[in-house]
Amino acid sequence: MKDVAKIVQQEEAVFGEFPSYDPGFYTFLADYLPYASYDGMEHRDSTVMTSPGSIATARLELLDTVAHEFFHCWNVERIRPRSLEPFDLDRTNVSGELWFAEGFTQYYGPLAMQRPA
Repeated sequence: MKDVAKIVQQEEAVFGEFPSYDPGFYTFLADYLPYASYDGMEHRDSTVMTSPGSIATARLELLDTVAHEFFHCWNVERIRPRSLEPFDLDRTNVSGELWFAEGFTQYYGPLAMQRPA
C-alpha cells in the first residue's frame, strides 16, 4: 500500500490535483489468476489488474501496472486527443494521437515509480 500511495502522490504532482471521481474515490482491483497474463485496464474511476502471481511474487510488475493505469486518470480518460471524440462504439476509431498520448503514459508511469517520496 505504501508503494501505491507513493505512485499516486507522484502522479498527482504531475497534474497538480486529482480529477473528480464520480463516486468520490478511485479503486484498484487486483485479480490473481494462474492462467492470466500481466495486464491492466483503466476506467474513469478504477483500474483492474490481472496477474498470474501474487503481490509477493510479482510486486514490481503489479506496481508498474498501477503506475501506468493510474496515470490514465488524467491522460486519455479526461485529457484526450480531439480525434477520439465523439465516441462511436460500433466502429473502431484508429487515431495516431491516441498512440502519442499512450506514449506519455508509458513514460510517466515508470518515472513515478522512480521518484522519491
